[in-house]
Amino acid sequence: MRFNKIKKTYLIGGFAIALLALLSWFFLVSPRMDQAREIGEQQAAAEARNASSERQIAALTTLKNGLVRERQIAAALAIKFPPTADQATLFRQIVAAATAAGIQEKNITSLGPAAPILGAPSSGAKLPVVATPPANGAAPVKAAENMATMAVSLNAQGDVTQMVNILKNLEDLPRSFLITQVNLSSADQGKFTIAVQGNMYVHRAVPDPDAKVVPVVVPTPVATSTQGVGP
Repeated sequence: MRFNKIKKTYLIGGFAIALLALLSWFFLVSPRMDQAREIGEQQAAAEARNASSERQIAALTTLKNGLVRERQIAAALAIKFPPTADQATLFRQIVAAATAAGIQEKNITSLGPAAPILGAPSSGAKLPVVATPPANGAAPVKAAENMATMAVSLNAQGDVTQMVNILKNLEDLPRSFLITQVNLSSADQGKFTIAVQGNMYVHRAVPDPDAKVVPVVVPTPVATSTQGVGP
């Protein structure tokens, strides 16, 4: 009798423990596990977003560095191939080249640039042509549509050393100057007269991709009535 009572007590105790474990599972362990799993999924998603952001930042940094380099190249090209004729600067540079060669300004008998002509001659300077066509099916931009050639003529007097030096200085100008023809004639007392023909170039300014384009607002025309005003 006593043994059965003990056995019954064990059974009730075991059932209570099992019930307590089951209740603990449903109300404590399982919710915590679901919460932990949800936190893990959120963490994985956050890490994926962070990794994607890091890749985007790296790509943008590469583009930014490339843009800085492109701007430096564009600035250097703008010196060699300015976007305007800028004849005032041209005169100063050529006079400075002659002065550096020992030729006084009064000995420059003539200096005249012609008007820029769109397109570069076959013997002139050529910019590299991009072999890959632009995206979106657009037609490739031809170099001749962006570059104009400006013929320049110069006559000066001096000795033979000064003649050699002025040719060298003209080729070393900050602005591109392609010498196409040189004629040298002798004068009295060891002096010479040099006639130089050359080409300078004008190139369209390279647009900055970060430059803000101001939209042009076209006013809407106001309709006017041709009907007479009644009394």
